[in-house]
Amino acid sequence: MDLGDFKISTQGMEVERVILIPGLENDVPVTQLALQDQQLILRALADEIPVTLAELQQNEFADTSQLMFERRGELITIYGYRVVDGNLRLG
Repeated sequence: MDLGDFKISTQGMEVERVILIPGLENDVPVTQLALQDQQLILRALADEIPVTLAELQQNEFADTSQLMFERRGELITIYGYRVVDGNLRLG
């Protein structure tokens, strides 16, 4: 999923929703966004402030950026999302 598709599909949602990605055992909040080679990489770092839907929708990254998340150094493509306990779980 690219950032533009994500923005379109989440229009009108509550912008306070926290963005989650799958961890090794549980979902973890995204705390960092980084652009690398046309990929928007979402990372979860300990003791950082979680990224909200508003921050992901209003960033300055290109809408054509592919959404990816990093887990243990491996980049994993994000294909969609679902609402879980009022937050958005990407996967």
